[in-house]
Amino acid sequence: MKNDKLRVGIALGLAIGTAFGLAMENIGAGIAIGMAIGIAFGAALSGGDEDEGEAEKGSSPDSEDKGHQGLGRIAAEKNEDPGDDRDGA
Repeated sequence: MKNDKLRVGIALGLAIGTAFGLAMENIGAGIAIGMAIGIAFGAALSGGDEDEGEAEKGSSPDSEDKGHQGLGRIAAEKNEDPGDDRDGA
């Protein structure tokens, strides 16, 4: 579903960019601008679907890769102080 909305956004952006390029009499620049607009449209249209996608996959928040978590959260799981780098003293 997310990819469909992204494709629709890119298609809208290309259409707008092509029209803009024709108005500027430079179709290459219009398509480049249209791709940027299309990615922005696609991101706006599909922005709220991230949580739904995870629910559809059946994954849980506990199964996340710990490599992408901050040190504070890892330290909290270990009941340690994340700012204390001293040894003993």
